[in-house]
Amino acid sequence: MGRLLAFAFLSLVVFWAIVFVAFVVRIASFFVGGDAIPVLHSISTSAELLQGVAAATFFFVVPLSAALVLSMGIAYRHHSALASSKSSWMGWKNPKVVVAITAWNDEEAVRETIREFSAQDNVIETIVVDNNSGDRTVAVAKEQGARVVIEPKRGYGNVCIRGLREALGCRDANIIVLAEGDMTFRASDMAKMIPYLEDVDMVVGTRTTYELTDANSQMDWFLSWGNLFLAMLIRLRYWDPVFLGRVRLTDVGCTFRVMRKSSLEGVISQLNVGDSHFSPHMILAAIRAKLRIIEVPIKFRQRVGLSKGAGSSRIRAMRIGARMIAEILR
Repeated sequence: MGRLLAFAFLSLVVFWAIVFVAFVVRIASFFVGGDAIPVLHSISTSAELLQGVAAATFFFVVPLSAALVLSMGIAYRHHSALASSKSSWMGWKNPKVVVAITAWNDEEAVRETIREFSAQDNVIETIVVDNNSGDRTVAVAKEQGARVVIEPKRGYGNVCIRGLREALGCRDANIIVLAEGDMTFRASDMAKMIPYLEDVDMVVGTRTTYELTDANSQMDWFLSWGNLFLAMLIRLRYWDPVFLGRVRLTDVGCTFRVMRKSSLEGVISQLNVGDSHFSPHMILAAIRAKLRIIEVPIKFRQRVGLSKGAGSSRIRAMRIGARMIAEILR
């Protein structure tokens, strides 16, 4: 059911995008003179048919779909059982935190990143996972007292998975934090994320909150809308008609997350995406394992150094987004 809803939503978005383009073409043909340009005239004629279909979709399909979803919500009374118990976890009151920081050519930022996270209460170890940097990232991290691990496989997902595995090896820890070494995240946000672990298995950050996002950060309208769109796909893919999705999300690409160590141990073997679409992959793996997830607004700053992910270019962002869609729908 969830996969069908996600496919329907994606198809509807694509259809309305085509209708919008067709409408723009009709307007252009009106001013330019569509009869004088055969191709433009042909597209304009097709646009009339599309607009008729669009009208039928708006007045009939959308209301019927809404009525169906509402009916399911009224009829549905029992939620799928979650793997984790609903009883409170008291480990968050005595937190022993290990922080895994990903890094690739982050010489300019990694020093202050380590200082910030290491200075937080109850952090017992800071691990920097370097992905074959060509600058002094490794040397700077060691100078700051972090344990440095080299991940030879290139890729955002590979370095994240290595960081999580290394963090699991810390025997004394009961909470694991994943973050990036580019200074975009504020370590102090851990203080508001960790208490939620009393009731959930994983807390993920969202960078889509206007009041907490710096104007000069890489979270522009394109990335913000893209994350909201992908988050809606996940909600539809794992649909709950009472709460409109098993997980309430607005951001699928935020690396900053906090997790119970015991919960991560149960899902780590299912993490196998080494590329840039790892972040939603981890969320999906947790959902499929029936873990409890909650999203918390975090501060998001301008990164120090060059962006290497989706923020580096629109084309790269669209490629990563396409991989994320495929991951969500599979």
